[in-house]
Amino acid sequence: MALCAEWPGVLYVLSFGHFVRRDEMGAALIDSRDGGVLPRPGTALWTSALGPHTLENVDAAEIHVIGIELKAS
Repeated sequence: MALCAEWPGVLYVLSFGHFVRRDEMGAALIDSRDGGVLPRPGTALWTSALGPHTLENVDAAEIHVIGIELKAS
């Protein structure tokens, strides 16, 4: 299932694990296993608008994130 966020927004992390995000053509954009620290539960993150993409969970941990898009009024 392809996901798309048309507006910037906030992501609130409930649980998190490693993932691979791919564009609409299947090319890997981000592989969280390549480094960096994963956000802890309770973390809020700002995000820009995301074009069409998929997210593959490549971890034993479940990923649960609430996304809130900030639309202009």
